[in-house]
Amino acid sequence: MPAHGSADLLDLSALSFTDPGGTDDVTLPRVITPKNEECKIPADRVITPKNEECKIPADRVITPKNEECKIPADRCIEARPPVSPSSAANDEGAQTELPDPDLAEWMSSVPPPEFASCAADDEGAETELPDPDLAEWMSYVSAEMNWRVVIVEFIGQAMYALLGPLCWPILCILYDGGTAALGNRGFWVRKETMPFFIVQTVMWGGLFTSLVTLAVYRPPEVKLVELKLCLSALFMRSITIAVKYAYVPYDQWTRVNTEHMPVEYIRSLLLLIAWRTIPAATRDFYTRLSLRSVLGDSGMWPDFSMQFMSWPVSKQQRRKVQMRVGKTTQKMLRVPTGKILRFNHLFRETAETCNVLEFQAAKGAGDVKADPTFEKAKLGGRLSVEAVFDYIVRSVVRRDTVVFRVAEGASFIVALAICFLPCILRSAAGNAFAGDSVEARIVIIGMMPYNLLAVYSSNAFILVAARDMWRRRAMLRSCAALLSFQDAYRINCPAEVKMLPILDLMDASTLHSWMKLRMLCLDFGRFFSLRIEAFATVFTGCALAMLADLLLLLHVPSYRESVDMNFTDLAVTGTLAISVLGSIVTLVALGSEVNGSTHRHSFLLNRQRLAAIAMCRDVSRRDPADRKEISSVDLDDTHNLAEVADFIDVLCSDIAAEHEVHPVKLIGLYCGYSLLSTIYVVPSYVISQVVTFCTDSDAGTDVYCTLAGNVG
Repeated sequence: MPAHGSADLLDLSALSFTDPGGTDDVTLPRVITPKNEECKIPADRVITPKNEECKIPADRVITPKNEECKIPADRCIEARPPVSPSSAANDEGAQTELPDPDLAEWMSSVPPPEFASCAADDEGAETELPDPDLAEWMSYVSAEMNWRVVIVEFIGQAMYALLGPLCWPILCILYDGGTAALGNRGFWVRKETMPFFIVQTVMWGGLFTSLVTLAVYRPPEVKLVELKLCLSALFMRSITIAVKYAYVPYDQWTRVNTEHMPVEYIRSLLLLIAWRTIPAATRDFYTRLSLRSVLGDSGMWPDFSMQFMSWPVSKQQRRKVQMRVGKTTQKMLRVPTGKILRFNHLFRETAETCNVLEFQAAKGAGDVKADPTFEKAKLGGRLSVEAVFDYIVRSVVRRDTVVFRVAEGASFIVALAICFLPCILRSAAGNAFAGDSVEARIVIIGMMPYNLLAVYSSNAFILVAARDMWRRRAMLRSCAALLSFQDAYRINCPAEVKMLPILDLMDASTLHSWMKLRMLCLDFGRFFSLRIEAFATVFTGCALAMLADLLLLLHVPSYRESVDMNFTDLAVTGTLAISVLGSIVTLVALGSEVNGSTHRHSFLLNRQRLAAIAMCRDVSRRDPADRKEISSVDLDDTHNLAEVADFIDVLCSDIAAEHEVHPVKLIGLYCGYSLLSTIYVVPSYVISQVVTFCTDSDAGTDVYCTLAGNVG
């Protein structure tokens, strides 16, 4: 009999029912009658629903043997009947096998039967409970940008910035939702998002009044560059918010349009709230998301652990570490106590250490309450990847707040300078700070709140991007610090990470866990990193467009005359464009170091591979009598060293291949010195053109570089 059709009869024959008398299970012979034929099976062999009259068609009857039907209706099993003709046995216990030719024809023409069954409602039935961590992960993680969402959100954000509450009906149609979609975005009065609504409404009121006044009265004191500044800030802010929603899973974005989302969820998506200075709750939340992404379900996290080597205090420990690193350093002989000196200092923060010769005396002091993860690692314990990753994340996030403490204030000062620069230059030229006429003052003052907030938020977005790239660099340097005691591979690491000893990479499970740790460091905050790469590309395009507009002013006389060009145009356009490009250069420099971590990790792993091969060859060449002189610890370390060396070789190849496929990119290009050189060329060329333009007295273009402009 062919295998395709045998499964149908086999499944039916496997059915058994419990004897109502409480004895054994009764196996029921299966009789299926052909279609359009009368059922001639006795009534005591028909399975009927509980307390119901048997209404099963004759061509689909399955009967038990000499038993009364007492199967509840919710547990009946239906099977499709075969279409080939056959006859059922009339007498008890008789069963007629279908003819093989007809059965073969039936199997070739009829699809496999569909069984309808209901889950048991009594004990013994296992129902899988919903996984809240998985649902949480699915609502945040998306690796692809949805371009439809980008367009919809950009239109919605720009429209509300220009029209405010006047466009509520259009926004409801655009988002295919009601007040829930508007309330979640701060466009509608909602108690939980009231601060966002108030800020955006005030910004809209000033901008709308300013643009209407400008369109009606056209005051001559207002320069076109001020309108360009406003529109540029509006574009950069709107596209950044649109990119945020584009990386939200589409199902979750649909929920944002149709349901009132918790304010905690809304705040967790905001770049300036959740990812600038990371709160502890947000840090732990995204740590769990990364663990879920890389290690799987939370029940699998304890399966990945790392074996540390203790700090080399004794002679035997120093000999063991020496075989791993190949070179003794001062750092290796300085045992940390767990205390950080000059805590939160920008440049001089470091870990307190003591000489290995003084370690026993310092050990009994007991005046330092160190982190449990550090204490266990210092003694050569085995730690889970979850614990080590959480330790690194906490250290990096704490250090991040110190490194970028000054940059926060500088970002706001730059935004103030850009927004007030036209007014300052207007005042320097002898005119009123906000214009002489009432209409000019309405336009200039009305634009000011939106310009200030939009420019500052754009600068803050770039600053957050730099902080995110710095965190990734620090985490990958922390991974390298676990492979070597040398200062060159522990530089720019948090002090807490510098206190950790190295890993015992002669253990294959530790190697595998270190690989997972590296993947976790790359995945941490991936949702924000993808958004940053997208809007950084857009910001670069905006800066290049501003510089292109400046070049048009320099080389097209009719354009210069139409905008009444003077030094204000050069100063405002150049300041905004160069500030954006300068931030992009910082991102590229940090991204270049992130890409360089691949070569650093491969080098340190290959050094461990060389040590493993050397140890294996050393032991294999010793005489049996000499091998007895080796300590049992060393003999354990050299067990399966060939397999460890092969594992390291494959791991290095995997790191190199991953780097080729998924390097850190900005504006679609590899972050490296070639991209840095390219970015340097553009502003350098523009600056040289401006200098030539402003010093060319023969052509008479130097008059445009004054505050008064070409008054003749």
